[in-house]
Amino acid sequence: MRVYLTARYARREEMEGYTNLLKEDGHEVTARWVYGGETGLSDEDIALLDYDDVEAANLVVGFTDPYDSLNKGGARHFELGLGHALGAATYIVGPREIVFHHLPEIEQFDTFEEFRKEILQYV
Repeated sequence: MRVYLTARYARREEMEGYTNLLKEDGHEVTARWVYGGETGLSDEDIALLDYDDVEAANLVVGFTDPYDSLNKGGARHFELGLGHALGAATYIVGPREIVFHHLPEIEQFDTFEEFRKEILQYV
């Protein structure tokens, strides 16, 4: 699978670790932001890079925060929705944070390990 990970940028190092594990499992990760691929770019260039990376994926996974978190906004919600609109399989890891996470085709996992185990079948 070609996987795009979306999360708050503050969780970049955590996502880097997950990316490495997914690659070990045989998946390709299209999210260049995870390895700092946006450093020094303009906001427009970052948006175009991330759009291309989501478009290249056939699975988009969003890492959510608790419902009462102060971190409600962010590009991560747009990226998950974009992946869904483009026909990628969409998953979330963590609680259903916003109303669109309740769509029946968005599968939810409590932990990364549960998600990882689920997608091993697609390698």
